Amino acid sequence: MTMIMGYYGSVTLQMGPNCSRLIQTNTLFVQSIKVEELDEQKPGLMLYGLYRKPPLDVEISWTEIHDVFVPPNFHKKWVFFLNKGSKVNVSYSIRSVSSSPLSLVIARGAESLVEWLEDPSYPNLTLSWSIIYESGKIQQEIPKSSTYYIAVGNLNSEEVEIQLNFSVNALIYDTTQAYDKCSLVDHVCTLELHPLRENAVVLSSPGHTNEETPNNNWYVKVSYGPRWITYLVGSGVMTIFILLAFRFCKMFQSRVETGFHSGEMASERAPLIPEKDDDISSWGSSYDSASHDEEANLEEWLVKPPLEGNSSNEGESNNPRRLCVVCFDEPRDCFFLPCGHCATCFTCGTRQDIAPIMQYRNSFNSQMFKINCKILNSTCYSTGLQKRLVDHFASQIKTVAGHNLEPTPWHPFPPKDDSEETRQSRAYKIIQCSYLSCPYTSNDDTQPTKDQLEEHRRLLSSQSPENCPRFFKYIYRDLEPWAKSRISIDHIQQAKEKAAFRVVIVNGRLYVDLYYACVQSRLMFTVWGLLQLLKRYPGMVPDVDLMFDCMDKPAINKTEHGSFPLPLFRYCTTEAHFDIPFPDWSFWGWPETNIYPWDEQFRDIKKGSQAQNWANKWPRAFWKGNPDVGAPIRLELMQCNDTNLWHAEIIRQNWLEEAKDGFEQSKLSNQCKHRYKIYAEGYAWSVSLKYILSCGSLALIISPEYEDFFSRGLIPKYNYWPVSTVDLCRSIKFAVDWGNTRSAEAEAIGKRGQQLMESLNMDRVYDYMFHLISEYSKLQDFKPVPPSSAQEVCEESILCLAEPKQMEFLKRATAVRSSTPPCSLTRRPNSNVFDVWNERKQKTIEFLRKMEMQSEDRQMR
Repeated sequence: MTMIMGYYGSVTLQMGPNCSRLIQTNTLFVQSIKVEELDEQKPGLMLYGLYRKPPLDVEISWTEIHDVFVPPNFHKKWVFFLNKGSKVNVSYSIRSVSSSPLSLVIARGAESLVEWLEDPSYPNLTLSWSIIYESGKIQQEIPKSSTYYIAVGNLNSEEVEIQLNFSVNALIYDTTQAYDKCSLVDHVCTLELHPLRENAVVLSSPGHTNEETPNNNWYVKVSYGPRWITYLVGSGVMTIFILLAFRFCKMFQSRVETGFHSGEMASERAPLIPEKDDDISSWGSSYDSASHDEEANLEEWLVKPPLEGNSSNEGESNNPRRLCVVCFDEPRDCFFLPCGHCATCFTCGTRQDIAPIMQYRNSFNSQMFKINCKILNSTCYSTGLQKRLVDHFASQIKTVAGHNLEPTPWHPFPPKDDSEETRQSRAYKIIQCSYLSCPYTSNDDTQPTKDQLEEHRRLLSSQSPENCPRFFKYIYRDLEPWAKSRISIDHIQQAKEKAAFRVVIVNGRLYVDLYYACVQSRLMFTVWGLLQLLKRYPGMVPDVDLMFDCMDKPAINKTEHGSFPLPLFRYCTTEAHFDIPFPDWSFWGWPETNIYPWDEQFRDIKKGSQAQNWANKWPRAFWKGNPDVGAPIRLELMQCNDTNLWHAEIIRQNWLEEAKDGFEQSKLSNQCKHRYKIYAEGYAWSVSLKYILSCGSLALIISPEYEDFFSRGLIPKYNYWPVSTVDLCRSIKFAVDWGNTRSAEAEAIGKRGQQLMESLNMDRVYDYMFHLISEYSKLQDFKPVPPSSAQEVCEESILCLAEPKQMEFLKRATAVRSSTPPCSLTRRPNSNVFDVWNERKQKTIEFLRKMEMQSEDRQMR
């Protein structure tokens, strides 16, 4: 029945002119094929029965001419069924006075057409996707027999007239050797198939009639008659097989039970408490939860109260949970390092080699320190020995704030200045934040319970998610190098040489292993973003182990690492590198430049962009930034600062002076007064791209070498204008002149750039992180385990380390648990689709370059 209702179920087909469709079945399961015409009766459809697959070698050609008006934000389409090897030539001529560009596609299958209709501006799985201007010709060879749609989309604000000429050279099947044929003169036709030999059926339609083109389409239903004897015999064989399987399982179960009874005497001698696994790879962080119920109970008994000074009230003193677990007389005030437990008084603690819970776990480091908790809460150290002990231990602790970390050797920068902080206060802060913050929150009542997590999952699963933005598909391309080889622990270890830190997520808890410092607060805000992801989708983020570099330039060159690509996350990548792009730190704020968290900053920029309408904006290009970052293109851009000659205003940014003035002159919402804004890459990629697009001005992007995770959603002449590095100033002037003469089109392009940024809210940023990490985790061939040198990180530990302004920005970027599921990531596209997309974008850029060169030639004449 599954074969009848599933694989050989009925199907509805659309037949166009000169259509020839091959229908092949397995005659062991199918006895007959029935074709029924669904719409009004029209002559011409024929059904042919053959003993073997006929050759596809009959050529037939025809031409169609269509003069159509395409309304704004609408499309027109034409449908054909074409066999492999056919050819289609589409000639077009846009007859509107404004010569507004249109989008023309040749889509294979209804799914590709629907994908294009959802977003006509974005390259997709269509066979051919082009932005067309004036007149031209598109040629396409058909790679696979299927239904094809030729469609024209109008993304302009006015109706466009276009003439289309379709010249089709089709291949159809040779049916001269048919043993049987029938015509659908009575709407229905049935062919019987021979059971013991190969069969093939061809359904064909005639060419154009004298009637209008829309009537040259047929809708038919194809259904299959089952060969019942096959299914009856198959059902009998399956029944016998199931009975034999049940009998085998019963025999195996009886043998297992016999073996169990014979081993009962031996089990009585087994130890009551099994030995613990003391493999060093299982240590992880000091605060990993116990894996057995007994250990969990002991953890609960030994839980340490927060440090809130030396005194405690009478109720707390009498609480047995706050008393020393050894003498049960004194309060707990002995802090064991590096495990971080506080379960005894200092008198009893000095008699212990390790913390009691570590004795139970039978896993501890060879070196153990004991510090009186009262010392950490006092303003001075009580003894020189304890002072040196604390200083020595604190000097070995690396933090996300950059303590005890050297700058990355591949991109040196001045180290953090800690001169304002005394050695004593710094040591106290490091220990307090690293060891006395996360243990409490791990057992905090605010953490969701298993029931709450399950309820949250049920809530999200009951909703239909939105589709992710199209550029999310680049996740598949970024991870393609490991699709076959997968990611091993050896990949991770070798990537360490290029990484600044390592992130391990296990059971919803985040651990970092720090190797180098990152410039400013990049490290802190990147890790904060990961914590907010875990908070937004609790219990949903899979266990992962990834290496991360927080500096600008990609490092995993495809030529050097082609045989063994290393998975390394960073903020940008290029076509020549394997580096995996990840949302940059500034989405959660950039306190050093006074840039707010992304949602807040975008709202502020958009509001500033609405202060003046397009007509009142200054019709010049604008750029403000730091040219002294080792970027030749920015130094060249400084030469274009002439509003009369090059129509551009270029301003040097001095961040030291800006900080002194409270960043009033660098406020991004005040930089949307020009019709055109320029983006120029810095040392590598620049975070300024999203802020430039957010203004709603026409973004003039100077040929970028680097790409971040969302810039793959940019389409030339749709949501930005590409500027050439060849004769840079002249290219900027041409873009400004073009936009000033076509003001409505320039405004629409700028608006679409702003809409792209508006769609990229923090919900979508977290969704991108979620899908990237989820797809990455599927490629790992090992179980992630935090290394012994890793520290658990939580919100409290980061806020504890943050400076006042950093803390303000971090709190403003705090996420909440999502009430909606992550957006739906569409299926993996064909491996070559990304090359096709890039090729189409490049063709548009080349077309604009041609326009620019022609304009220069006219001016020279």
